[in-house]
Order: sequence, then structure tokens, then C-alpha cells
Amino acid sequence: MFQLALRATLLDGRVYEEIRERDQAMFSALGIVAIAAVAFGLGIWNVNRSPGEVGLRLDENLSLFVAISTTFTSWFVWAILAWMLGRVLFGGDAGYRQTVRAIGVCYAPIALMILIGTQYLSLAVMAVGGVWPLVSVVVAMKHTHEIAWWKATIAAVIGWFWGIVVVPALFVFTPLFAPA
Repeated sequence: MFQLALRATLLDGRVYEEIRERDQAMFSALGIVAIAAVAFGLGIWNVNRSPGEVGLRLDENLSLFVAISTTFTSWFVWAILAWMLGRVLFGGDAGYRQTVRAIGVCYAPIALMILIGTQYLSLAVMAVGGVWPLVSVVVAMKHTHEIAWWKATIAAVIGWFWGIVVVPALFVFTPLFAPA
């Protein structure tokens, strides 16, 4: 699992050809997304936490749960849109499950979001954790669907916008910064 995540993070296109043929890679993809989801959730939880207070607050724990579940939701939103564009519109070769596996492996850089509450690093962590998976998914779409780079880029960017920008903005960041 970690080897797949590292190879995907380093933009090794051959990893997606391996994932495409192995149904068992879904467990690796699920594990990578779970690690990224928990890291993102802990980062949001840390931002939402009240310093100096002892005990557990419901809103802090709820923000952790929402961030984790939003990460899984974004994975499926991104995969559905990328698959529809890659397969249906651009004539790609991969099925939905192959696309889900490939995009799931690309979620490894999102684990950097655990540092989202770190002073001086928050914006850099959000930028790297949000953009690096996009670049990985462009490579994934190219190799998984066997389509041109420009088609892979369009499919990845539209899915990324809805999965990584819109869904977390609606469910995680808007409530986080809304007045109490």
C-alpha cells in the first residue's frame, strides 16, 4: 500500500497500469484514502480545538467526523466525474472501479493536511495537499484510461474542482469559519 502511494505521489505512470489489472488494489486505495481522511480530520480538529480547555467538546469531535467523511465523499465525487468524462466523453478504456482505485491511490498527499493548523505552514500545506493529488490524478487518468494528456487534464481538473474544492468548502471549511 505504501509503495503504491509513494509511486503515485512521485508520478510514476506505470503504477496505474498495475492497479488497473488488480482488483485487490481497491483495498490499498481504500487504506490510502482512510489515512488521508484521518490526517485531514485531525488537522481540522486541531484548528477547531479550543486551547486550554479540558475535556471533549461535541463541535470539535463533530468537525473530525465531518472532515473524515467529507474526504471519502470527495473521493467518490471526483471518481464519478473523472470516470464519466474520461470514459463516456473522451472514450477512455477504464471502468468505474479502475478509476476509483487509481484516484484513491492519488490521495496520499492529502495526509499532509494533518499539519493544517501549524502556524506559518497552513497555506503551504493546503496548497500542496490540494494540488499534488490533482497532478497525480492527471497522470492516473492518462495511464488508466489510455487517453491524451489534455483529455486526462480536463477530466482530472473538473473532478478535482468538485471533489477537492467544492465538497470540503461546503461541509468542512464553511462551518469552520462561520460565526458561532
